[in-house]
Amino acid sequence: MKNSFLLIMLVVVSTLTLKSQEGKRFNGKTGWLEYLEFQASGEPQKLFVVLGSDGESKEQLLADYKPIALAYNARLEIVTSKTEDIGALINEGFNKGLWLSDSIKSTTMIIYGESCWNLDPTHLNSNSSILINPVYDSVLEKLTFEKEYFIGIVNANKDSSVSAVINALSTSGAWINYSSYADDNSFDQFRVMQEIDWVDSLTLSLNDSLQIAAYRQNLGLMNEVPEIVRQGRQIEIELANYNVGECTIEILDLSSKVVYEKSVYLGRGHHNFIIPTKKLEWGVYSLKIEGPGIKTLNKFMIRG
Repeated sequence: MKNSFLLIMLVVVSTLTLKSQEGKRFNGKTGWLEYLEFQASGEPQKLFVVLGSDGESKEQLLADYKPIALAYNARLEIVTSKTEDIGALINEGFNKGLWLSDSIKSTTMIIYGESCWNLDPTHLNSNSSILINPVYDSVLEKLTFEKEYFIGIVNANKDSSVSAVINALSTSGAWINYSSYADDNSFDQFRVMQEIDWVDSLTLSLNDSLQIAAYRQNLGLMNEVPEIVRQGRQIEIELANYNVGECTIEILDLSSKVVYEKSVYLGRGHHNFIIPTKKLEWGVYSLKIEGPGIKTLNKFMIRG
């Protein structure tokens, strides 16, 4: 009797597992795509669509992202395809309500490598993407984000062109957050969840007009410039920016002569910079920062 009960329980558990993890197929106008779907019990609050590159295994991606789906009570869709029409198929699927349900409050695309530019994120039924090891492509120069769009970038390729990707996306008007980690051929679940949290937090804030007003009022330099800096030590600054445009960072001596200057193009979001002081003599200086909606002036002293 005991063995019969255990056998019945095993069949029930196996049946539930098959229901929560399924291989599916979508037939569109330009072709078809196969995908793996995973969903924990209950109503999903989020939708994660993972678009892997050609070399990615759907089964491995599913194993990597299952814990993340469980942590966020999300429906998980794993897609890999070699077809050039993958972007059109995914867009068509979204337009037909594929993967969506009434309980889902937000959708985030998670896109790998060269697959990042197989679809135009400005056309998706989503306002956020997580890019994994993105590769630069000239299609980036044609993107324009007319609505608030949030892109978290997770990068493990030391020799990649990720800086060019970030610059192009920032120029296009997207919000960018970037994190990197040592490439040890392992999946960094923490980094991906960190970017998902960043996207969720900013989306929530910028959906509220009062929050947007408060955010714009607190732009500019986010950390304090030390009053005394040891000669040779670097000055670290963090800037928060909303209006996309050119920003100039200058150091002036007491006679208002510019002794250091750096021009950068700022996209929306937070930016960190390192200011060298190795060539500065002892004395009093001013750190001047001017950009779109940003204007600060701070005095500091260089000492030995």
